[in-house]
Amino acid sequence: LVSWAGLAPGCNESAGKKKSVKISRAGVYLKPCLVEVAHSAVKDKTNTYYANKFEKIIKDEDIFASYAELLRDQHDCYFVGRSLDYASVLEGALKLKEVSYVHADAYIAGELKHGPIALIEPGTVVIAVATQPNVAAKTISNIQETIARGADVILFTTDDQDAEGIKNKYNLPHVDPLLTSVLVAIPLQLIAYHTAKIKGADVDKPRNLAKSVTVE
Repeated sequence: LVSWAGLAPGCNESAGKKKSVKISRAGVYLKPCLVEVAHSAVKDKTNTYYANKFEKIIKDEDIFASYAELLRDQHDCYFVGRSLDYASVLEGALKLKEVSYVHADAYIAGELKHGPIALIEPGTVVIAVATQPNVAAKTISNIQETIARGADVILFTTDDQDAEGIKNKYNLPHVDPLLTSVLVAIPLQLIAYHTAKIKGADVDKPRNLAKSVTVE
């Protein structure tokens, strides 16, 4: 995993440049692997179960790069989700603004009609995550309203959700719903990465950011 992120085992900051996006990718890999190891005593699985699903998503990187093209000429992007998916879109919005400098806000999908939907106009990019079984259908219903107002929607969901008519839809591999936030972090960060490249930003040295807080 460390090698895939472009780092050498045992390296430190003085040994070379840290790759911000790639380090995030490595973290995405490691967290569920630790979860799997912790549960290996009670589950008949190995720690390759989730790694295989990560590999499947990473092989679709070209799809996420094509999604990033929707942001080529955009200055704003809106993320929506409910429940645990809201935590995912918060992180997605943060990463997008951090490395590509696109203004990105994340909203709870059910709150769209209380104000944020007024920002939607033809060509506005909306990135939605709808993976939690108890609320996914509601989120999809909400984003249909943004489509009706001309938004270009990118939806991350699962194949058991009815999301017909959404052109840019990606079905995540099946895992426990509590861990889908780990899976969806990969395409969200890859969208941020490719958007930054399209816009000519240095993904390894985001401007104005510090690795530690030295002032209050």
